[in-house]
Amino acid sequence: MTTLMTLALLLAGPVEPTAAPLQGYASAYAPGVFETTVAYRHANAVWRVDPPYDWYTVAGYVAVNDCRRVGERATLVDPGGRSWPVLVADCAGNDGTPGWMAANNIVVELDARLWGVLTATHARPLRVELRP
Repeated sequence: MTTLMTLALLLAGPVEPTAAPLQGYASAYAPGVFETTVAYRHANAVWRVDPPYDWYTVAGYVAVNDCRRVGERATLVDPGGRSWPVLVADCAGNDGTPGWMAANNIVVELDARLWGVLTATHARPLRVELRP
């Protein structure tokens, strides 16, 4: 029986690790930056992960430290517990951003519109959770 179970697991293929939920604070991109980034990524097929077919239905765009996640759909949870579907559209670059994010417990950067909606309701600093 052990041989059959092992064979079944091997045939199923590798199991991709799931990113753990991230908890910390959000910051924001300037207005229009994410929209330009998403348009560029679509025009040039520059995604780490193919975005889901319904990528355009998300509530907003986010950037994270882990560039392997660019293209994923994730769930942002605001301080009140409301869930917002988001597209991981960008990641930290080589300009010192990863260190700045880590030092300030910034787990996600939001597009300007979503930032405005959430900070109008929950103020700043904006504590959030990002779930895979």
